Amino acid sequence: MDRVSESRSAASAHRTRIDAAVSSAERLCLFANVLEDPPGQAYLTLLRNLLEPHDRGQIRRAAAALFHALATAVAVGLPGPGDAWQRHLLHRVLIDENPFSRAAQRFRFDDIPIGLRDAARRDLVAVGRLFALNGTRLSAAVGDTLAEMPSWTDFDALGPDGARDPLVGRFVATTDLAEWSDLLPELAEHYRARGVGPFAGYRAFRWHHHPAGGRIVPIERPDPITFEDLIGYEDQRRVVRRNTENFLRGLPANNLL
Repeated sequence: MDRVSESRSAASAHRTRIDAAVSSAERLCLFANVLEDPPGQAYLTLLRNLLEPHDRGQIRRAAAALFHALATAVAVGLPGPGDAWQRHLLHRVLIDENPFSRAAQRFRFDDIPIGLRDAARRDLVAVGRLFALNGTRLSAAVGDTLAEMPSWTDFDALGPDGARDPLVGRFVATTDLAEWSDLLPELAEHYRARGVGPFAGYRAFRWHHHPAGGRIVPIERPDPITFEDLIGYEDQRRVVRRNTENFLRGLPANNLL
C-alpha cells in the first residue's frame, strides 16, 4: 500500500471512529449531562468540525479550545490512568446526578427498576466510545484532516497527581467496551457510598449569601490544611476531633460553628 492509500485509509478509520462517537453522544439517555460542561462541549464541537471540515481555521480553534477547557478542568479532576480527557469523562460519570444514580443511592442494585438498569448499561457502552477517542487519536484525526498537527499531540501530561480511584482503574482496564456495562453494579455501589452531584465532586463548600436566599457553593481548590499543621493547638484539636466524632456517632455534641 502506497502512502496516499495509507493516508486515505487512516482518514477513513478516523472518520468512522468520530462518527460513532458523535452518534453515541447523541443517544445518551441518562448520562447526557456528563458532556454538558466546557470540556464536553469543546470535545463535541471538535468532533463535529472534523466530520464537516469546511473551515480549517475553525478546526484549529476547536482543537485549541478543547485543550484549554481540559487544562482548566483537570486541576480539580481525578488523577490516575488514561489521559486528561479520559479521566475527566470518568470523573463526570462518577458524580453525575441522573435518575439511575439517584435510584442507586436509595435501593440495592437488584431493586433498581430494570428499565433504568438497561438504559444505564447502554449509556455506559456509549460513554466508552467517547472514552476510546482520546487525545492521541483526536490529534491524529486533526493531523490527517488538516495535513498539519495541532499544537498538542495528546492529553497525557495534563491532570493532578495523587491517590487513584480504583473504579477509574477498572474502567480503564476494561478494553472491551461492550464489557463496560458489566461495571454498572460497581458504579451503583459507588453512588450509594459517595453520593452524586457537587457533594460527590468537591471536598469543601462555603455559604454564599444573597438577599434572595443564600446557597452552598463548592470550593474548587481548598487549602489542604490538616490538624497536624495547627502547631500549638493540641488541646483544642483534641476537643474538636472528639466533638465531631460524637456528632457522627449520634452522641451529644456542641455546635462548633
